[in-house]
Amino acid sequence: MTVSAELAPRGSTWIRQAISLAVTKNIAGDAADYAAARWGAASKSAQAMKAAITQSDIATAQARSAQAEMMASVRDRSLVGRVRFRRVVPHVRTLTTANGASAAWVEPGAARPLSIPEFEPGFVAPKSVAGMVLATMEALREGGAAFEDLLREELVTALSLAIDGALLDTGTANPLAPPSLLSDAPEVDATDDAGDDLRDLIAAFEGDLSRAVFAMHPKTAASLSGPDRSNIGLAGGELLGASVYTTRAAPAGIIALIDPARVFVCEGTIDVQTAFEGTVATETASVPLFQTNSAAIRAELGIGWKVEEGAAAFVTGATYGVEESS
Repeated sequence: MTVSAELAPRGSTWIRQAISLAVTKNIAGDAADYAAARWGAASKSAQAMKAAITQSDIATAQARSAQAEMMASVRDRSLVGRVRFRRVVPHVRTLTTANGASAAWVEPGAARPLSIPEFEPGFVAPKSVAGMVLATMEALREGGAAFEDLLREELVTALSLAIDGALLDTGTANPLAPPSLLSDAPEVDATDDAGDDLRDLIAAFEGDLSRAVFAMHPKTAASLSGPDRSNIGLAGGELLGASVYTTRAAPAGIIALIDPARVFVCEGTIDVQTAFEGTVATETASVPLFQTNSAAIRAELGIGWKVEEGAAAFVTGATYGVEESS
């Protein structure tokens, strides 16, 4: 019995491509046949797999659609998708405003004041972030839709947390990742009074407060909740009239205030690689793939961002009686 990919959750086509490649040891023709036999010849998965062996418009379109769906799944889980940052095209020179445009009331028939914004040329290039899952060949062949969902969820979670962690990194800059929003941002040391800390944070913030949002760890958000701040909690909410976004990738005890319009984000593609030989080192052990009849599925995603001056400010050390941990 085949299962229609059209009825499957978003990102399933990409995962099924990965499974097909893993089961057939990366032989594109066999992978296309496997996908057709398992999910139907007319399924998105089978059509997408044909893109590797044919130049048909349908196959190419389905392959691109599969990538776009998986990319969207990661984007929507991460701060990049949840916060309304500005979108730009990778490697395309973009003019960003240095001082913005202005407007004025004018008398009918009088000369109009001319506002000339200052522009700064530049472009945003994606960098690569990779996530990997291990699975036995038996599970890949027989796991069904539930196992597909597990694989997709593991990869989406891993990639989205890596993105969020880079966005809110307060440590030493990672040359392999895009710059953190907080690397050169004003920093406010927390006290035991959340109200005072928030006032100091607002005073230090150089962005547009009318469009600003907060980002923090769920436990930090919970520590801010109280009778006078009842709209904030583990899942985020609202603080001082601004949206709050929580992520467990946020460093412990930070309250970040962000101007989304001063962050420019670009996206590349999300590619799949599979391996069946060698040893994969995990946090607890080394897994020999051949001996355990397992495969490693690796997702590599291209994403990047540019942070303008004044994009963020943050409080550090904010626990307010709640012990932070990731």
